[in-house]
Amino acid sequence: RWVISPFLWHKGITKIDAVVLTHPHADHVGGLATVVNNFKLKYAFDNGQSLDSWAYKNYILALRNKSISRQILTSGKEIVGYPEVKIFIFNPPTDFFKNTAADENNNSIVVKIIFKQVSFLLCADLEEEGARGVLGSGQDLNSTFIKVPHHGSEVKEVEKIFLEKINPRVA
Repeated sequence: RWVISPFLWHKGITKIDAVVLTHPHADHVGGLATVVNNFKLKYAFDNGQSLDSWAYKNYILALRNKSISRQILTSGKEIVGYPEVKIFIFNPPTDFFKNTAADENNNSIVVKIIFKQVSFLLCADLEEEGARGVLGSGQDLNSTFIKVPHHGSEVKEVEKIFLEKINPRVA
């Protein structure tokens, strides 16, 4: 409300092709309803996981009010329709992680975006179980840039292996 919308307006942006809600925690969905309400939006992607919170309910209500359908992303899917850009989904699995220490985080959308010779791996709040799942997927994880899982906090052994496998130039 106070940062993203004013910044985009200042840049002359009134339309957004797509938003991706990685998971329904407040620090990821908090301002998304405002963005949905303030801009013409074509697509809304998320992992299909809901949460009984004000921020998440506000986001869903904004989508309904503007008749924007949610499209659910799971591992193995690809977002198409953007020339010269490849977008692959590496997480969550079709059957969500259950009974982990942090199910919503482990079910975060992990997306790899490739444009020409540059790639970005965006890992949301992925934790140990989710990282193990992505590592075992057989996908090409090597990326130029990585958004480090869970804001870079508590890097455990599996996450160190995860970062070594990705081999980013910038984290």
